[in-house]
Amino acid sequence: MNNTSWFMKFKPNNAEEYVFESSEQRTQVMDWINDGQIPANVVLFGPAGTGKTALAEILIRSIISNQHDLNRVVKRSVKDIDELAPWLQKRPISSKKKVVYIEEFDKLSPEAKGTLKDGMMEKFQEYCTFICTTNHFNRIDHALQTRFTYQFNLTCTNKDGVFLRLVQILNQENVAHDPDKLRIFVDRNIGMGLRDLINTLQVNNLNSQIDFDKIVLQKSEQEEQIINLTISMITSIMECNDINLKKLCVTTPGNSIIAKQYNSLVEIIQYNQNIDYYEIFNQLMARIQFFPIKSLINQYSSTMDRKHNLYVHYIDFLYKSLKCIVEINI
Repeated sequence: MNNTSWFMKFKPNNAEEYVFESSEQRTQVMDWINDGQIPANVVLFGPAGTGKTALAEILIRSIISNQHDLNRVVKRSVKDIDELAPWLQKRPISSKKKVVYIEEFDKLSPEAKGTLKDGMMEKFQEYCTFICTTNHFNRIDHALQTRFTYQFNLTCTNKDGVFLRLVQILNQENVAHDPDKLRIFVDRNIGMGLRDLINTLQVNNLNSQIDFDKIVLQKSEQEEQIINLTISMITSIMECNDINLKKLCVTTPGNSIIAKQYNSLVEIIQYNQNIDYYEIFNQLMARIQFFPIKSLINQYSSTMDRKHNLYVHYIDFLYKSLKCIVEINI
């Protein structure tokens, strides 16, 4: 059996092979590539396995013509950031613009973030662009968020694009599969991210065929359940026209129109210590369009590091969100 990872084997080498979230993102990237530069700083954010690093590497390969015009910040310490200053002051050797590339931008040391906020990211934009990636955009200080003119949210929601990419991979690997069942598999599990979907198919490739009825997902579905239950509660209250029923959702949620969802959510998170709340807040930020709730998401996700009991922290976020909706609609 060939143990080569399909995800690495079929990693996109150019923009044509990449699965974009939208046609707008594709158009923007192609404009940069055709122009040979990115006019301002860009951050690529979203859950693990959604293609942030792959897209960053495609951009770098497309616009950097001399490796001396690329600076990869690896350790994320204040020393690394301080050492950028003299390099940033020099014009690019042969590329139109130089690139500073930082992965997991949210993990920069506090001192390093302070140095960047002092003007480094915008002072040298005539000659240099920052390309950064992060799984947790909400953990980045707002003052630094505003340094990124382009903010690409990669959440792996392009079901058609993901489906076609998986078909290409299975066909190239000569793996027999039922297209209709593959489509259902993608629709149900796209929240896992493209990397985990590809890995799941490879693990379940037996004798060059896949039985979708026997697939055991490798990634826990807990976070997705919590996200769906939260959105369901918010939606139920928004769609309710009876103000008294709405108020019960805040005072006694376990005995209200959202009781089923609320009790299910509490049951999932009350005794489970392995829930990725950062991922949940990231997904909620991407899926919820109601600005007051997005503001609460940003507030609660940015203070998680200081909380000992994340279960209580999330319940408090849920309470404030439901209360916010009820009060706005009174």
